[in-house]
Amino acid sequence: MLVFAAGWLGDSAVVVFESTWSHLGAAVVNRLPRLHVLYRSAREVALPVVVGTTIIVLVFLPLLTLEGPEGKLFIPVALTIVFALVSSLAIAPTVLPVVASILVGSVTRGGPRFMLWLEFRYRRSLEWAFARERWVFAGAAALLVLAMLIYPRIGRIFLPTMDEGTLIVQLEKLP
Repeated sequence: MLVFAAGWLGDSAVVVFESTWSHLGAAVVNRLPRLHVLYRSAREVALPVVVGTTIIVLVFLPLLTLEGPEGKLFIPVALTIVFALVSSLAIAPTVLPVVASILVGSVTRGGPRFMLWLEFRYRRSLEWAFARERWVFAGAAALLVLAMLIYPRIGRIFLPTMDEGTLIVQLEKLP
């Protein structure tokens, strides 16, 4: 569940970043002021981001009604996810366009300099891996064997034993 929450946190950021990137590319052609472009890009995707995040938050609200051991387990997780999503919703349309414009810098015809640099590094690493296929497969096989050796030592208990310091009275009779 936490893995999904991490993806949901990044979802609004990706949408806002993509909008900022495309608007900054169009601003080069239209010669609009940078701050105006950032405002326009955030405003364009604000409603879809808010609605998408609100739907996810509403899905987690029923978990807050759980009682007993389930409530002790899931309420903190649900609250963490809800607070993180609301914080992400506050940051995405306000802070993220400015950070994206700083990271992107000036948009060239091929894309932002940062993305071009990432693409260059990715191509070089792919060329290195394809030139040394046997080494890459041997490394992957070694990591698989290592994972298989470590797996039996990993705990398998879903719910840890909870010792909260409370007394439990139990009655046991002879069979």
